[in-house]
Amino acid sequence: MDSRERANFRSTKQWREFRKKKRAEEKIDYLTQSRLTPKFNLHHMDLNSDHYSDLSKPENFICLNRKSHDLIHFLYTQYVKDPNVLLRLENVLKTMKDLNQ
Repeated sequence: MDSRERANFRSTKQWREFRKKKRAEEKIDYLTQSRLTPKFNLHHMDLNSDHYSDLSKPENFICLNRKSHDLIHFLYTQYVKDPNVLLRLENVLKTMKDLNQ
């Protein structure tokens, strides 16, 4: 499924209702635990384009605000290449926290 087809799918009644139901169930950004914004993303965790329109497994979707969604996609591409990226990120965040207390 290409980007145009994905956009078309996201405009269907089926997708809009599914997204609305997930928002009613979750209400918060999975990553930050902050309130979802009106323009939140319903993130597909299964990135196989053949599965994009498969809504049979709601557990394969999480609600994320825009910045969290962008961050997840960015980190995922790095993580696939090198899982230690998360350890380095944690070290940077710990150092920043220590320096700024």
